[in-house]
Amino acid sequence: MRFYLDTSALVKRYVQEKGSEVIDRLYEKTNKGEAEIVMSLWNVGEFIGVLDKYKNRGEISEKEFQNALSAMFSETEKLLTQKNLTIEYLDPNLLSSSWGLIIKHGIYAADALQIISALLNSCEYLLSGDQRLIDVAKREGLDAINIEKEVLPE
Repeated sequence: MRFYLDTSALVKRYVQEKGSEVIDRLYEKTNKGEAEIVMSLWNVGEFIGVLDKYKNRGEISEKEFQNALSAMFSETEKLLTQKNLTIEYLDPNLLSSSWGLIIKHGIYAADALQIISALLNSCEYLLSGDQRLIDVAKREGLDAINIEKEVLPE
């Protein structure tokens, strides 16, 4: 099974929050070769921004910030080497494909980009902690799971 992770899901792997246990389970399955993860290069930038915000608000320390960044890059490299992770790179066609969703659903460009990336990569599920993104993804034909409320399919 292929799972698309939005930024909120990626953050939960490296900062303990509600829903982290679902993402930890996905990474266990992925490390065993039982699942594949897909994310956008956009998620990496957003991930860094979210961690920086947490650090600046005092929610995580500088050491926790550095450890989370290091762990994410290390684990990402490992999964890429194992071919259990796909990173969708940003190109003009991908970006322009997302514009219709922005207009149709009144969503942020980042959310539209994530839905389009999940669809183009034939992901069975989109994982997020953002209920609005979940709702729009479902309307666009994706099975979407709110990791703060649901568990992974077996």
